[in-house]
This record gives sequence, structure tokens and C-alpha cells, in this order.
Amino acid sequence: MKYEAIGSRLKEAVRGFKISFSLSLVGAIVEAAVVAVTYNIILLADLVHWILDTILEGLFVTSISYASKSYKRFPLATLVLESILVTTVALAVMGIYGFFFGSYFANYNPQELSGLYHPALALVTVVG
Repeated sequence: MKYEAIGSRLKEAVRGFKISFSLSLVGAIVEAAVVAVTYNIILLADLVHWILDTILEGLFVTSISYASKSYKRFPLATLVLESILVTTVALAVMGIYGFFFGSYFANYNPQELSGLYHPALALVTVVG
């Protein structure tokens, strides 16, 4: 297959990833606003998931965009760098989430459970 055909397919993929990235970014912002108003460990887990997806999609848009504009062989070093960045970002996000998760249970008091959680929080989780 000639590079022109591959390049046009990569450009189509970039458009799809840009749409996905935009939707993930909006979802992460909405989820962050909900977490800021109503702190809940489940919503925090959803927020971490949104953030991780958004970062990964941003990296994919960058690398696929670069590959679609390159008129020579795509350098393998770029994929290695992207893999290292993805792994580093995933570990950082999981570390931050682990900190919040640990502090949530370290400060957990069984008397704080009152059963007065609003059902709309379940809707946020389902939409996420």
C-alpha cells in the first residue's frame, strides 16, 4: 500500500480521535465539577478514568497526526517515547488516585454513613 493511502487513512483516524478527545475533555471537566461539589470516592474514580482517557487520546492525536504528516518512514523512537509517556502518565494518575483512595479510608468513620446519598450521583456514574 502506498504511503498516500496510509496517510489519508491516518488523517481520518486523527479526525475521529479529535472528536473522542473533545468529548473526553468535556466529560472530565463535568466530572471534575461534580466531584468538587459532591466528593465521593466512586465519582473520584470516574474522574480519574476520564482524565486518563483524555490524556491517552491527546497523546494518540499527537502521534497519529505526526505520522500522517510524515512523508518518510515513521520513526520507531516516537512510538517508544509515546509508550514511555503513556506509562508515566498512567502511573502518576494511579498514584494520585491511590493517595486519595488511601486517605479516604484512613479518615473513614462508620458513623458518617447516614444513607442520605442523592440518587443523582448514580446518574453521573452511569453517564461516565
